[in-house]
Amino acid sequence: MRDGVKKYSDCDFVCFTDEKLEGIWTYPFKLRYRNYWTCLEVFSSDIGNVLFVGLDTIFCGSFTNLFDYRGSLGMLRDPYNRDKSVNGVLRFPYRPDIWEKYSVNPEKWHNSYKNEMQYIAGFKHDFLCDKYPGQILSYKRHVLTGEDTSDARIVYFHGKPKPEDVDWNPLKPSS
Repeated sequence: MRDGVKKYSDCDFVCFTDEKLEGIWTYPFKLRYRNYWTCLEVFSSDIGNVLFVGLDTIFCGSFTNLFDYRGSLGMLRDPYNRDKSVNGVLRFPYRPDIWEKYSVNPEKWHNSYKNEMQYIAGFKHDFLCDKYPGQILSYKRHVLTGEDTSDARIVYFHGKPKPEDVDWNPLKPSS
């Protein structure tokens, strides 16, 4: 993933992890547990203007135009239910309110929402897919069904298969 970031942008690659990774800016986890809710830690530190992507993501074109987004939170539409939001790719400026609301009483949110994605979707947000059509695609929904991927910048994987399980070469000349 870091190689894709370097190839298609001049962005800093930041990773939340307890490990020290050579050549990567790392932030240690604050939560004692490691599960989907840990993804909320990206809202806990001021790391600038964030483009958050899950680890099961492939960059296949310049995505720097996504930094033109000026809303307070950009999410994706669920590729199968356009009325729902998913968080495989998020775009936001520093949003400490999301972390602060959660960290006061995590158990409340764990009991109120199935996962962190539903919690994040409870905040006012825009849909990045609408603002950047054809640029952020689901592998299962768009690539596997043969839809046009010529404008794709980011392809995200959800469930199975994972990027390492497929024989798909998204590389194309940089734009």
